[in-house]
Amino acid sequence: MPIVALVLGVIALLTSFLGAFAFVSWLFALPAFVFGLIALIKKAPRKGLSITALILSVVAFLISIIVFLIAVVGAVDDAIAEDEANSVSGGTPTPEETTEDSADDSTTDDSTADSAGGETDDSGSDASVAGDATPLELAEVTAWFDEDFESWEYLVLIDNTNTDYAWIDTSITIEAFDADGVLLADDWAYETILPDSTSAITGTFYDAGTTEVTDVQVIVEDEPTDVSGQEIGSFTVSEPELSSDDWSSTAEGTVSSTFVEDQESVQIIAVARNASGEVITTDWDLLNRVPAGGTARYEVSFWDVLPDDAVVEVYAQL
Repeated sequence: MPIVALVLGVIALLTSFLGAFAFVSWLFALPAFVFGLIALIKKAPRKGLSITALILSVVAFLISIIVFLIAVVGAVDDAIAEDEANSVSGGTPTPEETTEDSADDSTTDDSTADSAGGETDDSGSDASVAGDATPLELAEVTAWFDEDFESWEYLVLIDNTNTDYAWIDTSITIEAFDADGVLLADDWAYETILPDSTSAITGTFYDAGTTEVTDVQVIVEDEPTDVSGQEIGSFTVSEPELSSDDWSSTAEGTVSSTFVEDQESVQIIAVARNASGEVITTDWDLLNRVPAGGTARYEVSFWDVLPDDAVVEVYAQL
C-alpha cells in the first residue's frame, strides 16, 4: 500500500502542471492521500514511503489548483482582448501579417517631457510600429503637484494620425523622474487608441510623494493592429457646459458614436485649464453604454471650483 500511494503521488505531482487540465491531478492525489493515510494508521512497513506519498499528494493538489486558476485567468484575458478587438472594428479583425523585414524596420523612440513647468516635447512616443504605421505622437505630457492631496498628478495626450492602424488594448507605462534622473514612481494604463484620434491618460504618481517631478517618460509597449478594410467607428464630443456650486464644478455634454455596435465602458476624460492653457485639474466619468450610431450624455464633476476663465476639453475613448 505505501508503494501504491507513492506511485500515485508521483503521478499526481507530474499531472499537476497540465494547465487547464491540471484538475486531472486530483484523480491521483486523492487516492494517494487515502492510501498513504491508511498505511500510516495500520502501521504498514515502509512508513517513509507513506509520509512521502501524503506530502506529494498535498503538494500536487495545491499546485494543480494554482496552475488551473492561472490557465483560466489567461483564457479569460485572451477572450476579453479578442472581444475588445471585435468591438472596435465591429467584426472579426483581419489577422496581422508580420514579416522579418517589417520587424527589422520597426522603431522605438524615447519621448520625455519637462512636466514640472508644463512644457511638452512632442517628438514622438516610445512605440514599436509595424508595417506602414506612423508612430504615435505625444501631443502633451505634463505633471503638477496637487496641494490638497499632496501628490503629483499627470496628463498625457496621445495623437494617432493613422487612418488604418489602431492600438487595441495596448499597455502604456508612465514614469516620473526627479532632477537627478532618479525614477520616483510609475503608473500604467490599458488603452485602445482609435485611428485618427487623440487619447487622454490621467492619473497619480502615488509613490513620488512630495519630491519634485521634473521629467515624465511615456512608453507604449504594443504594436498597432492593421484595421484597413474594416468599419471603424469614432466618437464626437460636444462642447461641455460648465456650472459650479460652493464646492465643485461640473462639465456636461454629449458623446456621439459612429460605431455599428453599442460601445460599453466608454471613458470620458475632462481636462480643465486656466487662461494660460496650464492644466488645473482633471477628472473622468465612465459611460455604461453609448448606443450604436447614437448619443449618450456625460457629466464630469471636478472636486474644485474652477475659475471663471477656465476652459474644459473632453475626450471620449475606449
